[in-house]
Amino acid sequence: MGNAGPADHSWSREPQIKPDCLVQACLRGDRSSFDALLARADVNVNGHDDVGWTALCAATIMERTWFVQRLLEVRGREVDIDHTDRLGWTALALAVARLPASKDIVLLLLNHGAFCRLWGCLQFIYASPPLEPKPA
Repeated sequence: MGNAGPADHSWSREPQIKPDCLVQACLRGDRSSFDALLARADVNVNGHDDVGWTALCAATIMERTWFVQRLLEVRGREVDIDHTDRLGWTALALAVARLPASKDIVLLLLNHGAFCRLWGCLQFIYASPPLEPKPA
């Protein structure tokens, strides 16, 4: 007979949600998975991957405006709009670095209260050496 402790019903539980599940959906551009995950109360909208990217950062760098807007308008959970990744980049800084293609995302982030570290953004834009014209 032995020691028959409590029955193990771990097989019947839902699989553990990984912290970067929303990040991965944003990177893939998978709207159906994204919506399904966002509907779950146990999914952390501020979960991040190994680089420190949240879903907002991933959607921004991939220039997925629809995902950014959905994240900023999610009800009942607050997205950390000023989260910084491991290199100190915010979603706004990532968007500014991709201008002019990401103009709509920059406006969305600013309209939802993203902290504008304008000097830092300008430093990045102007830190690159100017392009030399090719000799004729």
